[in-house]
Amino acid sequence: MTGEPCRIESGGDARTDLLYNGDAAHGILCALQAPSLPSALYNIGTGTGITLHELAEAVRTTFPGAEIKVGPGPRFLTAQPGHCVFDIARAMDEIGYEPQHDPTGMVRDYAAMAAVMGLVPEARG
Repeated sequence: MTGEPCRIESGGDARTDLLYNGDAAHGILCALQAPSLPSALYNIGTGTGITLHELAEAVRTTFPGAEIKVGPGPRFLTAQPGHCVFDIARAMDEIGYEPQHDPTGMVRDYAAMAAVMGLVPEARG
């Protein structure tokens, strides 16, 4: 997003539940506004997860000139696959939570906030 090339050697196929801060806040609001909380715990996430390839494509959609290369494979940060996708069915059923941001929405929202703070250029996509 800053115009610098990005290269990640491996892990582009790892699917993990990347939680955007706007969705975390939305999950908290859903719990606070729910008429009751039948369960003690709720998973807040996307329920589908995204890959680094998908995240890179979302950045390219928002910043068309972004140069991002992500290698294949299920391992990104560790030698062991440690990625997971949350089951958000209980949160959806009991507190009415649904994720509000797809990968492109996450990047666009983040870029808009960062641009207001003078951290990155404004999105063009």
